Amino acid sequence: MPERDVRQTGVWVRRLLGLCALAVWAVVLTKYGATVVRGSSMEPALVPGDVAVYVRGSGFVQAGDVVLFEHDGWPGGVLHRVVARLPGGLLKTKGDACSAPDRDPLPRTRIRGVVCTVVPTGRWLQYAAERIRGCAILNRQSKSATR
Repeated sequence: MPERDVRQTGVWVRRLLGLCALAVWAVVLTKYGATVVRGSSMEPALVPGDVAVYVRGSGFVQAGDVVLFEHDGWPGGVLHRVVARLPGGLLKTKGDACSAPDRDPLPRTRIRGVVCTVVPTGRWLQYAAERIRGCAILNRQSKSATR
């Protein structure tokens, strides 16, 4: 096979692989989403900075699932655990760190998705911050600062 034909084949193979990767990514984006945890209402399960990956939709929500839902005043949504299924398709939710469940029942139409996995970046950030604060070299004052 001439060298030119091999190069052309390589170009077409790379293009085909790129298109396949793009198609897979498009499917993933339509089925899944991700959000960064900003509050502490779900500690210790979710800490600020964690990334919650969720399956879009509210198809199979059960008690115990963590859901991302729309809430007035929270443009990014709220992550809380479903504690009960109520008549009429409503759900009772509660943050793990909260003493009482949420006041208003949640209609399924406000659910953006059900959390399927968590990337614990918030824990890593907390751990790094604790280590940096505890590091003697970084906490030592310079001689010029004490003068």
